[in-house]
Amino acid sequence: MKWFYLLNKRLLKKISFLILLGCIPLLVIGVNLMSGQDSGMLRIVLAGEGREDELAVRVMEELKEQDSMIQFLMADSVREAEDMVARGQADGAWVFREDLQERIEEYTADGWKREPVVTVVEREDNVLLQMSREKLLGVLYDSFTYSIYRHYVTVELLPKEQLSEEVLLEHYLKTDVENDLLELKYLDGTTVGHTSYFALPLRGMLALAVALCGLACSLYYLQEEARGTFVWFPVKSVIWNWAYLLTGLVDVGLAVLAALALSDRFTTWWMELLLMALFLLMTAGFSDVLRRICGSVNRLGALIPVVLLVMLGVCPIFTNGPQLPAVQLLLPPYYYLKAVHGNVYLIGMVVYIILIFLIDYLLIRLHARHWRSRK
Repeated sequence: MKWFYLLNKRLLKKISFLILLGCIPLLVIGVNLMSGQDSGMLRIVLAGEGREDELAVRVMEELKEQDSMIQFLMADSVREAEDMVARGQADGAWVFREDLQERIEEYTADGWKREPVVTVVEREDNVLLQMSREKLLGVLYDSFTYSIYRHYVTVELLPKEQLSEEVLLEHYLKTDVENDLLELKYLDGTTVGHTSYFALPLRGMLALAVALCGLACSLYYLQEEARGTFVWFPVKSVIWNWAYLLTGLVDVGLAVLAALALSDRFTTWWMELLLMALFLLMTAGFSDVLRRICGSVNRLGALIPVVLLVMLGVCPIFTNGPQLPAVQLLLPPYYYLKAVHGNVYLIGMVVYIILIFLIDYLLIRLHARHWRSRK
């Protein structure tokens, strides 16, 4: 414990390490602030050709009230909506036709007519805008299904009956499904809760902070070694090397646990502690192996940004990313993020720690044999 305290004291004197620690609570505060604001990844402005169409007004109000990654804005006119897109104040505009209800009825009654019911205005087309149209189709779905039902009953099924709109609507609503059709669960059986999309990548970003800390501590190790700081320490021991790296990793790990506890990404204490303990050991081994392979401050310093970019690209932080198992299985954050709701990855983390320890030990032996042969 004395050596842990002394090594930790040396790390806490480094400005770069303190900045890294300080960034963790700032990240959580920023995510919580953004989650509470009325903002989104997309800004769509809604407009109607006329305010008289009740269906168009109802659809726009429904979109405006929905909680989603899209921020919906209202425009007083079609021209204003188009100008907002042209000036970059909105990513797209959805313009609802003045006779929206009539066009939907014509569309469902006569399959040959293909008059548009909504005009979509965009400066450019991208994946997010394409996905946003699914929400537009979803909100129009009820109107289309009711129109199809109404046409079938009054024209095909009971053409001689004079059914009122109230009767048709009453029977239609009897088929309304109140419960969710989909139940979202993780691999471990826990239910997927509602989380702000701003908070979704929080755990992944914190995992990158832990990985950066491990690599930074390896860099500090090389600097200390060059100064002769470790002349009286057993630097040829894997356990000693990992212990040095873990002094900084434990600090960051505790900060990450505190950050997760203040967010809605926290699971249970026993699971979080177990995951973090395994993740810190994996990161220590990974960082130490990279240090031995690089062998110098300059090479390791140049490699760190590349490693972080690879982690950002292939680990499930923002998305699942490309399926590159040959790369992903080498990266500690990949196991950590997958093991949160997939217990099978816990076994993978234990196996990884054993293998990386053996690899680190073999590298020490090879390095020692190399120096003996040179002498």
